[in-house]
Amino acid sequence: MMKHYGRKVKLDGYTFDSVKEASFYAAYIKNSGKEYAVHPQYELLPIFDAGMVRVGAIYYHPDFVVYGPDKSIEHVYDVKTSVDYKGADPSAQLRFKLFWRKYGIPVEVVTPYRSYFKTRILGTTTKVQPMHQRLKKNGDVVKDYYDIKTSLDYSVEDLLGGIANG
Repeated sequence: MMKHYGRKVKLDGYTFDSVKEASFYAAYIKNSGKEYAVHPQYELLPIFDAGMVRVGAIYYHPDFVVYGPDKSIEHVYDVKTSVDYKGADPSAQLRFKLFWRKYGIPVEVVTPYRSYFKTRILGTTTKVQPMHQRLKKNGDVVKDYYDIKTSLDYSVEDLLGGIANG
C-alpha cells in the first residue's frame, strides 16, 4: 500500500491529495484558459477471466488532464514531491508506461515551485530532456533531466525533442 504523506486539501469543489497538487492546480491549471479534468479515471487493463477466477481491471487516475481545442489530450500531469525516479514509486511508474502505451501520450511528472514548475517524462530509455546539475551537501554532483515551465503553453513533443547532454 502506498503511503501518502501530504494532507488532503479542498479547493473549488475538488479534493486534492496534497498542498503541492492544489498549488499546481491554482497556479497553472485553473486559469490556463484550457479545458481540463481533475482526477479522471482511465482503464489501463480490463477485467479478464483467468480460468476459474476473474482478475480485476487496472485503472489510473492522473491528477490533471488538459485538453486542446480539438478535445484531444494535450497534457497528463501527475504532481509529485520530486521529478526524479524517487518521486514516483514503481507502481506509479508502471501505470505511467501503461497509460502512454494505451493512450499515446506520456504522463508528465511535475513538481511546482513559486514561479515555475519542473516537468519530466519518466521511463524513457533515451535522455531527451535538458540536463541540470546540482551539488549535494557532501560535494557529489547530481545530474538530473527535466524541463522548467512557467505555463501550460508547450507541447509534449517539445519535451521529447530535447537533446541529452552527457
